[in-house]
Amino acid sequence: MRCIFLASLFLLGCPGPGAGPVTGTGDPLAPRSSPADAGVKYEPFARAKKLFGQKCAGCHIGSRRQAPRLGPGYNSRVWIKGFLLNPNGDDYYGRTKLGKMKPVKQRGSDLDALVELIYSQSGAKDAKPDLVAIGRKLFDAGGCTDCHAIDWKTEGNSGPNLGKRGSADMLSAFIAEPGHERWYGDKNQMPRFGDKLKPADRRALASYILSWQSSSE
Repeated sequence: MRCIFLASLFLLGCPGPGAGPVTGTGDPLAPRSSPADAGVKYEPFARAKKLFGQKCAGCHIGSRRQAPRLGPGYNSRVWIKGFLLNPNGDDYYGRTKLGKMKPVKQRGSDLDALVELIYSQSGAKDAKPDLVAIGRKLFDAGGCTDCHAIDWKTEGNSGPNLGKRGSADMLSAFIAEPGHERWYGDKNQMPRFGDKLKPADRRALASYILSWQSSSE
């Protein structure tokens, strides 16, 4: 699994520059309620959707995008498996300069275990611990560690650190500084937003992106 891996398994590779609180929306910017808001329908992630349209869509959406496709289903098990089998496909690294990862060799139950390990890093509550443990053994023994750490701390590898990959904490930090040595270093193509978006806005975007993991529409 020699590669320059999963940034798109984050946000990556971009070459260009009420009724609330609402339980279960995951939106940190959900408005607080007041009596006057009774009957007003709150749209989850309204602020984050606007920010995504302004800051992210130009590179990650549409026929003219220059980075991995982002949208519903992103970071699901199906999405991760597709990436591992075809990392340089058009939906993944195909439109970036990071297309150096080879497809993984694992198939069948071994591939499923690797997918589960990566999927679990987002904090997904439905991750299967027994399968994750098998995936970790395969990760350590199958060449993945030639390029990747999976501990959140290690920096400077040829591929990004996969620790917490896809979680709201990771995505928020990645949006701020994608060129951090934990991830892409001098290989990074995505603009940093640490000085362009407030922490609350970065967190809102991260939560919105994470919500796609369980969405297919």
